Amino acid sequence: MDKQIYQQIYDLELRHWWFQGRRKIIFDCIRRTIGSEPRTVLDIGCGTGLNAKLLQQLGAKVTGLESSDVAIAQAKERFPELNIIKGEFPQVTISDRFRVITLFDVLEHFEDDLAALQGVYSLLEDGGYAIIAVPAFSFLWSEHDELAHHRRRYTKSLLQKRLEESGFSIVRASYFNMLFFPAIFAVRIFQKFLGSRRGHADFFMMPEPVNAVFAFLFGLERFLLRFMNLPFGVSIIVIARKHSNVYS
Repeated sequence: MDKQIYQQIYDLELRHWWFQGRRKIIFDCIRRTIGSEPRTVLDIGCGTGLNAKLLQQLGAKVTGLESSDVAIAQAKERFPELNIIKGEFPQVTISDRFRVITLFDVLEHFEDDLAALQGVYSLLEDGGYAIIAVPAFSFLWSEHDELAHHRRRYTKSLLQKRLEESGFSIVRASYFNMLFFPAIFAVRIFQKFLGSRRGHADFFMMPEPVNAVFAFLFGLERFLLRFMNLPFGVSIIVIARKHSNVYS
């Protein structure tokens, strides 16, 4: 990603409505699907380290993997105790095996996403979980995707297909950020119609009362996801499992 994206994430991820709501949804899915007992976790593309820190708070022993010196420096500044390996996945050599591997808005950066998922599969213990969040729908492509060096956006069926081709079985797959989908879709169409190129990504702070309302509304989707998979949204979350003869 461009350095400006890392800086925006570092500056905004604690307060911005999108990051707050996304964390509520993802971590609620994690707790309800695989529990919160201590586990070994590899957070691939750990970025500025906040999600790795939150995974620690679930009782996990977490290792971060990150290729960007900028992101690692930011993570170490905020969370100096985090264990972070510097390297490019899947080329990096890692001898450990993990119960859980997370890729939060990371898979879309790989030129060969199938090879990346096969690498994830090889690093999991038998019966281990991969937890993946990605941006959805190619028609939502924007300048933000380009600045973030995304190679694609997914449909749920495409992501499931990639995971199954890599050997995984699907535990849970759903779209999320459904409530704001119509507004975001309208903005994307408007930008494409005008040929708008602003030279910056989508992250910016709204007035705090508006930001708080958006964070609250977005976070409410976690309650819907406890009972159903959402039919569309700006993002996708999938929990997949490595096959094992004995499931714990």
